Amino acid sequence: MQEFSENYAVLAGAAAKRPIAVVQIAFDEAETDLIYLRTGYNAPTPSGATVFTTLAEDPTTITQKIDPLRGTATIGHSRFSCIDPGGALTSLINTKLGETRGLRHKTVRIFRGYDGLAWSDMALRTTQIIKEASYNPRTGVYTFSCEDVLRVTKKDIFEPDKCVLGATITAEQTHIPVTIASTTGVFRLVEHDGIWNERPNETVGYLKINNEVICHTGFFTHSTDGLSFQVASNGRGALNTLPAAHEIDTNASDDRQVEVIEWIFFEGPIPKIAYAILTGKLHGQTGTFPWNVGVDESLVRLADFTDIGEDLWNTSTGTGKYCRFENPKPQDGKKFIESELMMLLPGFMPVYATGELGLRRQTGILSDADYDVHFTDSNITKINELNHKMPDVLNKFRVDWNTNAHTGKPTKQTVLIDANSINTHGKTGLKTFTFNGLHTGRNTDEALRHQFNGLRSRYAGPPLLFRLETFLLYEGLEVGDIVRVTTNKIKNWNSSSGTLDQSFEVQQIAYKPRGVELTLFGSAQKAGAIDNGPPQQRLPVSEYTGSGTNLSSVLTISNGAVTADDNLPAGTYYYNGDLTVNSDVDLTFNGTVTLKINGHLQINGDLDGKGRGLPGGAGQTSLSGVPTVPAGYFGSVHPAHGILLEEKTLTGDGGNTTYFFANISDQPSGHLKSKGKNYSVPPYALELNDGVFTGYPTDLQGTGGRGGGACIFRPEGGGSDEIIATGGDGGAGGAGLLIIAHSVAFGPGGSID
Repeated sequence: MQEFSENYAVLAGAAAKRPIAVVQIAFDEAETDLIYLRTGYNAPTPSGATVFTTLAEDPTTITQKIDPLRGTATIGHSRFSCIDPGGALTSLINTKLGETRGLRHKTVRIFRGYDGLAWSDMALRTTQIIKEASYNPRTGVYTFSCEDVLRVTKKDIFEPDKCVLGATITAEQTHIPVTIASTTGVFRLVEHDGIWNERPNETVGYLKINNEVICHTGFFTHSTDGLSFQVASNGRGALNTLPAAHEIDTNASDDRQVEVIEWIFFEGPIPKIAYAILTGKLHGQTGTFPWNVGVDESLVRLADFTDIGEDLWNTSTGTGKYCRFENPKPQDGKKFIESELMMLLPGFMPVYATGELGLRRQTGILSDADYDVHFTDSNITKINELNHKMPDVLNKFRVDWNTNAHTGKPTKQTVLIDANSINTHGKTGLKTFTFNGLHTGRNTDEALRHQFNGLRSRYAGPPLLFRLETFLLYEGLEVGDIVRVTTNKIKNWNSSSGTLDQSFEVQQIAYKPRGVELTLFGSAQKAGAIDNGPPQQRLPVSEYTGSGTNLSSVLTISNGAVTADDNLPAGTYYYNGDLTVNSDVDLTFNGTVTLKINGHLQINGDLDGKGRGLPGGAGQTSLSGVPTVPAGYFGSVHPAHGILLEEKTLTGDGGNTTYFFANISDQPSGHLKSKGKNYSVPPYALELNDGVFTGYPTDLQGTGGRGGGACIFRPEGGGSDEIIATGGDGGAGGAGLLIIAHSVAFGPGGSID
């Protein structure tokens, strides 16, 4: 959710206000050659800017629309119109054309605000690129159509380079003679980091001749055979193929010789691969990723990828939710990222108001999930019908994976059947997913079943779809945010109250001149448990006792039982055997505590981490706003807003009387709320690879409360605002507790708080 300035927040929450808009157009890639179109002379612009007061109407913007079931997102678009009565705008654009600065695909930023704001307080609504423009001679109006940065990702990738064999080679030969027009920018090498299964910490490429894949280190000039590929050490018969001799036809022309094809191969954590395909950058490495769509780094919010969660990408160790692709077919880059990476993560890429592409993980939208804004009858201006999408119920899934790179056919199938959903709604058709990047070397059927819990929860019952309209006050919402809707105007048989009261995901936003329309998605039923069958892998003893502090050295333990109250600082602790927390024991824990119990854990006492997580923020003490707090792993806190005390003198029959009007701002832009990293606990990408257990988070601390807003006095006559009472400090979040054990059970009085 976007954050706006305090001045914007005050006007946004005011009963009487006049919306204004400004459009910034850049004629150069660096965005230094700028012009501004505005709705009126009262709309602010930067000092010294080239300004045209010609906007015919408030720009309209419709964001991308996400489709979690398919992992896709439509391309958002905007339109704005302007008049040019004197021809000055036309003349300027003509001049820029003469300077080789046309408008095609140039950046547009649309700002929104209210009469009385300074330029620094205007809110950036969207950043897009110009798609087309038209001029209507009847109305004298230019209309510009724009699209968001997702348009840039629609570029074909994975087209393999090709050449021909230059001479016959043996099965043992360590150089491959070739005939090729140019070696520039072809058969590129990829820097492997230490996490690669194949040739870690090497920089190599791959090629294929007939049925053999060969690993190489690039071109060189051989003393007798001329231009050749240098075969890497033990590079013949790579990637589970067999080395073989390859013979050319000395009587055939070069274009009819044995073909040498680039064999595209890469692996790594999904967020890292997604970032590499977008930008060509391998984060944390010096090398580049050759098969990319060429999005500028400035248009990708790197923090979204690196902070997505340690289970999906731990940038310190390089581990995460892993994918491996060999010989992917040439295809549209946007389609590949969505269908092969976002669906596998699972996640989606939002387009922020800044124009940046981000990354968010996809989880089930539970009816009581955490939320950013609470909508009730008091702030809903229009509500449409609630649609129970019964045809969209899914309770039978099949995942095809472990694809053979040479045949293109998956070799494994995992079937997911939700018996609870079937019992309630009947059997549905089979929904099939194919994941070419999922392989047995890093994944198991059990992990795959767990990974799909979020998607299954969305469709175990008829998903709820509807639209509502609200005030411009809420234009800070973004696609992927969660809102709660409570209204007695809509009947809902999924609720015990019989009316609508649950959380929804924002899947699309339409900005209108006087309001905001939200397209919302909600879940009707949590996915049922799926029988994973017998355990496929067991954690080795070393995963329990190989790291951390022995609990026996910090707690009072007698005969496998904790017998005295104590306090655990943040850290990892282990115990080798069954462990019981006795019923009269209060055990507090702080920060994030990981308990590794090589046996059964019986909790009969109390484990208390309340208020022992991330600290709360300080209350507002300056007019610049409320200090921010770090985002916790889970949970958002909605603190009290500040009070604006306005001095006004009113004239009545008895003369002039000074009044003080108190306005409690209900501006939900996020300038007070402290927001967690996750709305609900996501499924984890757990892996046991070569005896090492990964994929679980190491920081589970809850979000601390942001401080409260101050009481601000605004004197009559344009005087400066003054803080007359500071805001209160926010409370600390809860501690995090991760338990890894053979089994866990609670006694009658056992609890975790």
